[in-house]
Amino acid sequence: MDMLALNVPISFGENGNYRRFTVRGWSDPDNPVRSWTESHVAELEFKTGLLKRDPLLRIEAVPFLADQALPYQELSVYLNGLWLNYVRADNHIVLDTRFPRTYLNSQRNVLSFVMPRATCPRDEGWNEDERTLGFAFLKVELLDS
Repeated sequence: MDMLALNVPISFGENGNYRRFTVRGWSDPDNPVRSWTESHVAELEFKTGLLKRDPLLRIEAVPFLADQALPYQELSVYLNGLWLNYVRADNHIVLDTRFPRTYLNSQRNVLSFVMPRATCPRDEGWNEDERTLGFAFLKVELLDS
């Protein structure tokens, strides 16, 4: 398990470092800068050092949409089982969440993304993609600001 330093993002896509942090629910990248979730739950795992202040979690992602058939996605974010935030997204999001530093464990942290509206395009007859798509992630980072 890798260390996640403050102000150093987990980046996604073919050029990203996200594979060092993945636990489950992530697709192989099909783009240089984004990676799709491929389940109703996707998780990242990391260690941190001791923090002096409450950090800000920043998530940058794009929802999987299908016009009127799927006009929005929902995303709930949990850290070590503790709820952090929720968003209903119909476009590109930058979701900022400040949380108590006591939510972090110095040895192991699991950041979970729950997407109840994630959908398999093949099952819906939209195309042949068999993944259950929720969001394409671009960046996740802990900020000291």
